[in-house]
Amino acid sequence: MDKDTVFVKVSDLIRSVLLQKKLKIEPDNSLSDDLGMDSLGAVELINAVEDEYHISVTEEEMQAIKTVNDAVDLILAKINHN
Repeated sequence: MDKDTVFVKVSDLIRSVLLQKKLKIEPDNSLSDDLGMDSLGAVELINAVEDEYHISVTEEEMQAIKTVNDAVDLILAKINHN
């Protein structure tokens, strides 16, 4: 699976969590500062990512996700490691 494919899916998951279907998302967007995601939204996003990709994200990994790209990179690392 390539980075662009994962980015598109993560962007869709973010839009779903934030209930903003037309939100423009860039890879370097900060989840909190640029997209307005709060901590509850971040937990919802991680749950959605875990379900979508059948991976497990630790508390430390979750706290390290600051940007959309951080989430994409973590997913790629997890799915390519297994």
